[in-house]
Amino acid sequence: MSVPTAFVLGLYGATALGIVRGLNKAGIPIKGFHKGTAQPHAADSRYVLEHVLAQSEEEFLERLNATQQGEDEKGVLFATSDEYALFCQDHAAELEERFHIPLARTGSVTDLLSKEQNALIGEQAGFSVPHTQLLSTLNQNTFKGPVLAKPLSSVGTSKQDISIYQNVDELILKRGQLLHTYGDLVVQDYVPGGTEDHIEVHTYLTKQGPIILGMLKKVLAKKNGTEGSVGVIAESAWMPELVEPSLALTESLQFSGPLDINLKRDAVTGKFYFLEVNLRCSSNLSLDTAAGRNAPATHYFEVTGLRPTSATLPEEEFQLGVRWLHEERLMNYLSTASLAESRAAAQCMRRIGAFVYFDPLDPLPYFKLLKKMKFPDKL
Repeated sequence: MSVPTAFVLGLYGATALGIVRGLNKAGIPIKGFHKGTAQPHAADSRYVLEHVLAQSEEEFLERLNATQQGEDEKGVLFATSDEYALFCQDHAAELEERFHIPLARTGSVTDLLSKEQNALIGEQAGFSVPHTQLLSTLNQNTFKGPVLAKPLSSVGTSKQDISIYQNVDELILKRGQLLHTYGDLVVQDYVPGGTEDHIEVHTYLTKQGPIILGMLKKVLAKKNGTEGSVGVIAESAWMPELVEPSLALTESLQFSGPLDINLKRDAVTGKFYFLEVNLRCSSNLSLDTAAGRNAPATHYFEVTGLRPTSATLPEEEFQLGVRWLHEERLMNYLSTASLAESRAAAQCMRRIGAFVYFDPLDPLPYFKLLKKMKFPDKL
């Protein structure tokens, strides 16, 4: 009997490399599939036995199916972005005979990816959620301070498309332009806080019940419209008050794959607010692996039944204080940082246990990153 292959859908960036290296650490065979213009960093990993670069979704689907024809065991699909999560949903009927697919057992992936639906999911799980409305039906009188606006759909957008406005009147002035660009946006009360107030909880639903795969806080972040949201350095952490609602959310979604729950702590009150849940591994997942929890391997062994997954993963099994570094974002951060900010960044770089690109046993993705990067003339 052959060993099931893991198929990583989308080979761009931190999430793809984190999944590939996590799977390899557990001795799992890997193939990669990619479409679009984004650089397929993980295609250069020595751990990917074979990779396919498709020009269209039709070619992507055809070649994915062809790769599994004649195999004794179902392959395991890993979606690295919302785009690939939707691909799995849209083609589930054709794929399910040959693959274990990351799908929601209740509801659709399309609905779950909606930021408006996301807020409702968080609230029902027991999280506090910032006051939320759609821009198209906005009632100005219900917002009293700064607001955050983000596209209703995450497909084709990024954190760079999220903006903070000092008041709702400032947002209203741009409503027509924003609706034309994005279709609609979710508007929320802005939660005040700095970099270290950005928190992630990573979870998974096993047959025995939901488990926590990891928690982290950001300790250094690249400056953009939403301060602290684009992490440069993150650290494994544990916040007991987030366990119960995180497990409840995971149970309610009934999603067959790892989840990434994003929260923010109010710097004034200390209260945690739910921001969103992503139906995939986080870009920081290599931090969880370094701290003792291998999310891709957990999912693989759960769906294939090759090795049992523990129903409980207590705090003692998760190493706290491990740090993760995104090398490309660090260069971008340092290119505009003051001397004092650079010194602070150097202090943050202690205890780095996980990187996005650098791996001495899998060096090519890192070397190719350096070759493509544009370095400033002076720092």
